[in-house]
Amino acid sequence: MNTRPIDRFDYCEKQYFLAGISGDILFNPCLYGLKLTPPNSACWHGYQAWYQVRDGALRMKSLKVWSEEVETLPLLLYGAPFHLREGEDAGALFADFDGAYEDCPEPVPFTGGLLLGRGFVPEYALIQRPSPVLKFRRIHELIFRRGHLVKAQDCSHQIDELRRRQVDLCPQPLSGREIANKLEATFCLRYDLWKGP
Repeated sequence: MNTRPIDRFDYCEKQYFLAGISGDILFNPCLYGLKLTPPNSACWHGYQAWYQVRDGALRMKSLKVWSEEVETLPLLLYGAPFHLREGEDAGALFADFDGAYEDCPEPVPFTGGLLLGRGFVPEYALIQRPSPVLKFRRIHELIFRRGHLVKAQDCSHQIDELRRRQVDLCPQPLSGREIANKLEATFCLRYDLWKGP
């Protein structure tokens, strides 16, 4: 079961999903005094985050929050003011919310690695394998230190080769342990892998 918000990322002018994380917690609302209320079981954290990598740093593009006590939420998050939701249109990406922080100017102080994936491979979803990373056509590994990007690599080719061993009826498909070993060799860091979309 995927027990985390569906985080989205803008990177190189394209949108990605979080496929893996290594290091710090990406965002912990308790550290910022955010008292949130889950709107439903699909978003039990009480927020939805949208990040972007801009000017060599990880920034919060949008943080939509649900709270029964919006008047107690902090006025600023990463330098952006809190504002109550207005109007009927919450946008196609997010459901109704109580308020938001948008276009935060200060970097998110994350240290660690992120695996960003895009281009869902639908035929792969039917095959039970140990790594959800293989469900994406494009995988990028980004490593940050206190919110600043220090290394980036496109790992899509290695992931594609690994996926072909499993999907194309290879006479000797890799075992779960072999897949895990090859993934560890592909990335600079070790990752907790998420299920993605």
